[in-house]
Amino acid sequence: MTIQLNKAREAGAKLYQAFETEGADRAGAFEEFGAAIAADVTEQFKAAQAANDAAVLQARGFRTLTSEETAYYQRAIDALTSVEPKQAFAAMGDNLMPITVIEDVMRNISKAHPLLARVKAVPAAALTRWVRNRDKGLAAVWGELNGEIAKEITSAFDVVDIKQGKLSCFALVSQDMLKLGPVWLDGYVTTVLSEAIAIGLETGLISGNGIKGQPVGLDRDIHNGVSISSSTGYPKKQAVALADFGAKAYGAAVATLMKDESGKDKAVDIVNGTSLALIVNNNTYLTKVMPGVRAQGLDGVYRDSFPVATEVIPSVAVADGEGILALLDEYEMFVGADRGIEFSDDAKFLEDQRAFKVVTYAAGMAYDNTTATVLNLANVAEAAVPVKVKGTVSTKASA
Repeated sequence: MTIQLNKAREAGAKLYQAFETEGADRAGAFEEFGAAIAADVTEQFKAAQAANDAAVLQARGFRTLTSEETAYYQRAIDALTSVEPKQAFAAMGDNLMPITVIEDVMRNISKAHPLLARVKAVPAAALTRWVRNRDKGLAAVWGELNGEIAKEITSAFDVVDIKQGKLSCFALVSQDMLKLGPVWLDGYVTTVLSEAIAIGLETGLISGNGIKGQPVGLDRDIHNGVSISSSTGYPKKQAVALADFGAKAYGAAVATLMKDESGKDKAVDIVNGTSLALIVNNNTYLTKVMPGVRAQGLDGVYRDSFPVATEVIPSVAVADGEGILALLDEYEMFVGADRGIEFSDDAKFLEDQRAFKVVTYAAGMAYDNTTATVLNLANVAEAAVPVKVKGTVSTKASA
């Protein structure tokens, strides 16, 4: 169970908007977001603490810390409450945030954010590079091991630079809050990380341009040989207009994901369930997708009629009138924990407050350009129930 957030929900929505709006006051939105989370976590912690029961703390979303985690947070508290916090943090040296914290952060994200739960989130600890196989259909080859076969196998692998993408957020905490101890600080840090990373990762997963530390989004053209701009990164994919969600039109759209860039068939069980998802914002779902797939039967009951099993996933990061059709298990998001908590002087604060940064590294990219396609849903037709008539139907001529 995760810590219940009340005040932070509205602040989180503002932070999403700040990420999406060019020139927005992101620092101010982040400060408001962190303060709202601090208030929610403190309220939940004090209510559970009053019961003096570890089970109540756990039920409210606070973790039972390992000895390593307790020691780590205590060092962070000691550093934050010292006279010279910056020097105290420097003295901590390379005390990395325990990987167990990041693993729980990723679990929290998966529970609360359906889009991020569907991609392959890989906790990468203190690693900065990850070698992955981009060709899931690559098989062993019988015959002589020659240069061509070795070259084909080698070309299926690439290296993901995790450290290139950095997610960081700063937070203000009062000295009184720090006195609540390691369990409170863990609850605050994991909640800030979970929510901030979720917002950052979701916007990056959908539309990251692949430069300046951003992941490469599903709406980006990543075909082999694509031209990458030094200022705008990977270009956006051309949206393909979808006429309707009927078997022919929708089947053709799904079919574009069934072969990789080299033309090889993917091992996708499209009949019995897949990772196929349609990602849209709520407005597009209510005005385009829902009318396009839900029809009222002759019995008066409304039913959805996707011709191919599809999970609809909401995301505010997708533009109005568009949808992203994707095989989400072909997108990998790598999250590392190289730095954890450190003192920050990026923000101005009052005498009784301390500012700290929580820093983690992340990178994400689809296997190839056939993982996702962008659909233009602006003119998609409404669903209709087909009616077959047996025999002859007579119509009455109008007077």
